[in-house]
Amino acid sequence: MDNHNCGVKPERKTKEEIENEAHEILHYYRPDYLSDLSVNMDPYDFIIEFLPEHIRKTENRQLEVVFEMLDEDLAGYTQYGKVALNKTKFDSNNEVYQRMMNFTIPHEAYHASFHYRYLIPTSQSFLTPFLNTTNKLEKIKTLYRDLHSPKNTNLFCTQANYFAGCFTIPKNRLIKALLEVYGKSCIASRDNFDFNCKILKIAKQLQGFFDMNLEPIKIALEQYGLVKFNENEEESYICD
Repeated sequence: MDNHNCGVKPERKTKEEIENEAHEILHYYRPDYLSDLSVNMDPYDFIIEFLPEHIRKTENRQLEVVFEMLDEDLAGYTQYGKVALNKTKFDSNNEVYQRMMNFTIPHEAYHASFHYRYLIPTSQSFLTPFLNTTNKLEKIKTLYRDLHSPKNTNLFCTQANYFAGCFTIPKNRLIKALLEVYGKSCIASRDNFDFNCKILKIAKQLQGFFDMNLEPIKIALEQYGLVKFNENEEESYICD
């Protein structure tokens, strides 16, 4: 593929394909994570120790991971062969920042693993509208964001966001947590007006199983269809 061609478009993927990519990397990194609710991710170990070595072994290329002093609203960015993370946020004792970085790290890992070909520096790159060219280096930036992507978000970040959700909050692990707390793998709400309040309440009950902020858990529950509005009180709670 000619990555200097401004007509090149990123590969479109289904949610299932991205879920499989997340599960494949998890299989190599922490295979017990998907089945054991007591196991938590170690973001530093993943991004510093595992990912560069995994990319070297599987793709025979180098990935540099660095910590930089970035703007307050910037959690990290990815370039060809490089991931930079906000040192202030990563080192902070603030729980919100720590959980944000837990999401940012797999987000940037996806860019580094699956989008690096689109980041070959070129002034003619079709990514120019999405890139920061400070010091003439092209970057995909990660802002303070969660799983929810606005409609105008570019496809690269949409894919990376969904991967980060599948990586940090895998569907089968989320189902295990629901079964542990509620004895059900899927919960239906008959009250559409109260739906957001209900899903937030459920996310709070499950937060202890995931080292994440509430919003990504809430959105994962909805995206996976594990909490949904249903007028039929008798419908089964078993998910498809």
